[in-house]
Amino acid sequence: MVAYKKFSKSEREGVVRVMTKNVVEKEYKPIMANVESELTTLFMKDIPNEVFEFEKKYPYLIDKGDVTLYGYDFLTKEDKEKYDIWSRWNHTYPCFHVSNIYNKMIDGVSIHEFHMDDTLVEYIKKNAPEIAEKIKAITIKRLELQDWSDKLSCTLGNITTINKLKEEFPEAYTIYVELYGDPSSPCKKVKDDKGNETSMCDNIEKLRAEYNKVVDNKEVDNKEVDKK
Repeated sequence: MVAYKKFSKSEREGVVRVMTKNVVEKEYKPIMANVESELTTLFMKDIPNEVFEFEKKYPYLIDKGDVTLYGYDFLTKEDKEKYDIWSRWNHTYPCFHVSNIYNKMIDGVSIHEFHMDDTLVEYIKKNAPEIAEKIKAITIKRLELQDWSDKLSCTLGNITTINKLKEEFPEAYTIYVELYGDPSSPCKKVKDDKGNETSMCDNIEKLRAEYNKVVDNKEVDNKEVDKK
């Protein structure tokens, strides 16, 4: 019965991960895509028309590449102290990716080589401060979302059964069912090899049939070997 089905730690982590991802997809991805578009415009400005014309004729002779910016680099020292973060290498910080950018020089450094350099960050702050502020704001909101995610995990940690989850946090229960199936159903729904929804019971029968086929074949092979 559902009432006595335990809500395990791994299941809780799965639910938290999906709920956090849903917020990121709905709230942050559209904003980040807009910022990335603005960054593309910034990096591509001042490119002479002759370059575009040359690329049409000789596209493989043009040096274009990707640029990645880390939200961490746009935070102030006070921001980093407040949120206790001291490294850009954290998956919770947003990264902004801009593709197919001409290899232009900024203050004597190739734009494709700014991954570990503050020059590009300073260039953006100076030439497009509104973009820099957007990146900073998005980064701070993303850090606050991590705090929300931690609180969500703590809250769900106090819910020990699936029945309580359904009663006290129906939104989380909906995610649970999507991930692990309806616990009240005798057989969970799973995806088959072709991605179609099927019953776990049907899947078990299929696995049994495949197992028996292999075992039977092996037995036949062994008998044939013994005869020889």
